[in-house]
Amino acid sequence: MKTKSLSLAVLVATLLTTTSFTSLAADETTTSQTTATTVSSSTTDNAVSTTKTTTVATDADGDTTTTTTTTVKTKDLTDADKKKAVLITEMNKKAAAYAAEQEAKGFKDVKNHWAAIQINTFLEEGILSGNGQGLFHPDEVLKTADATSLYNKLIAADKAKEASKVAKDAKEAKTNKKTTANTVKEITGNELLAPFAKEETLTREEFAQTAAQYLAYKDELAKAAIKSKTKAKEYAPHIVVKPENVTFPDESKINSDYKDAIIILASRGMVASGGDSNFFRPTDDITRAEAVAILFRIDKNLPISSTTNKTSDNGKTTSNKETTSTTTTTKSTTTTTTVPSNQTVTAKPTTDLEAQSELENKVFKKLNTLYKTPGNFQNFGVMYWQNNVLHVAFKSDDDLAKFEDILAKDEKNTDEDKIALAKQIHLESTEYSQAEYDRIEANFRTYYAKKQPAGTILAAYPSVVHNQLVVRIDKGFDYMNESIRNAFGNKVHVFLIANNPKSSDTTTKPTTR
Repeated sequence: MKTKSLSLAVLVATLLTTTSFTSLAADETTTSQTTATTVSSSTTDNAVSTTKTTTVATDADGDTTTTTTTTVKTKDLTDADKKKAVLITEMNKKAAAYAAEQEAKGFKDVKNHWAAIQINTFLEEGILSGNGQGLFHPDEVLKTADATSLYNKLIAADKAKEASKVAKDAKEAKTNKKTTANTVKEITGNELLAPFAKEETLTREEFAQTAAQYLAYKDELAKAAIKSKTKAKEYAPHIVVKPENVTFPDESKINSDYKDAIIILASRGMVASGGDSNFFRPTDDITRAEAVAILFRIDKNLPISSTTNKTSDNGKTTSNKETTSTTTTTKSTTTTTTVPSNQTVTAKPTTDLEAQSELENKVFKKLNTLYKTPGNFQNFGVMYWQNNVLHVAFKSDDDLAKFEDILAKDEKNTDEDKIALAKQIHLESTEYSQAEYDRIEANFRTYYAKKQPAGTILAAYPSVVHNQLVVRIDKGFDYMNESIRNAFGNKVHVFLIANNPKSSDTTTKPTTR
């Protein structure tokens, strides 16, 4: 709305200026002719008066000539006109000030730079301040003292966020009569740069050493923020490229003292690796833009994608054919289960149907103490069997933490000869509740019946690990995958089973109450 008002002001001012100029020009012109007939007409508004004169003249040969002359005269401005003129002048001043303000935003020398977004974001957040003249000099070498200051500001921002969270948790802990504080060892930019304090600038491999330490600090903050003991124990950072698959064409030039740090950054997607042209350039001095780009990814947890085309920390597009697996096979003492790399199933499998039913009843009774109403859990989570292990998944991390406390109290009251309930089930997180999965399934059944009336849905069950409803069907239809993706996004994953085999949904069985 502000922009429209300013544009209108400029338009009005232009019109008034044009009118005044025309009026003056008309006043300076005098037209007279010898006429036989003169017809005059005039119109008047608040600011100007217009007079039209039509003259008809006859020469000696009897030919007639008609001439129309228009005279525009400006009238005296009224008080209302004067107030309007003052208002327009003020609005034009504001328009000019706004334009100057927009022009001044961001550093002048990074507007078309590859790291403009990262640099200007840190500027807006107060992490960067420039040289006081609106310049950042992104491609100049980073000074060690500036790196120290940059880290200190980032860490100060982290501490401010942590202090706000601790205050909130302390308030909740007082209400719930339990402590939730998790502490993280503090660091400073001076400590990170201590090994290079006597150096004026930093090489890329030296800076990588400090960035890897800051990344570890951010991991500790993320882990400390998790209220659930299970999730905190299972926490593992996202890996873009397996450490053993990190490669650089010039890796032989990397100092062995810094190699581990560089591999950590590359495996986490904070710097790009792989490909024949993606050189790390370890002994080059790091530029101000390159340093900001790496720290921006760490601070915002925005790793470089592991797709074929990647952008390195210097803005160049590189090639990487590395792909990563989303699952790994983890062995417990009693079972083998395919789970995410950051989860470990330790629950004891239960194969007897009566024992399974008894375990379900015990768990539901405990869940009822949390959600008060029997069956209410289906709105907050999912319970299902997989490889004879009972999984209980919660949408809320707070609920997961509370249920852990319930199980912990139960374990203390359990006789030594009995297996504690906590050791018989596997707790995890989920994006969708059982009720939501039910709605997704109902919508898919309606959708599939319209698309393929002759088809049959053989099985449908939630895959909590992938936050999807897995559906097995016996008949497909044209453009099926694309059509399902457009209708359900990633919520549904369909398997087309040929020859109508029996449903193989025994590995994952949803449990409802």
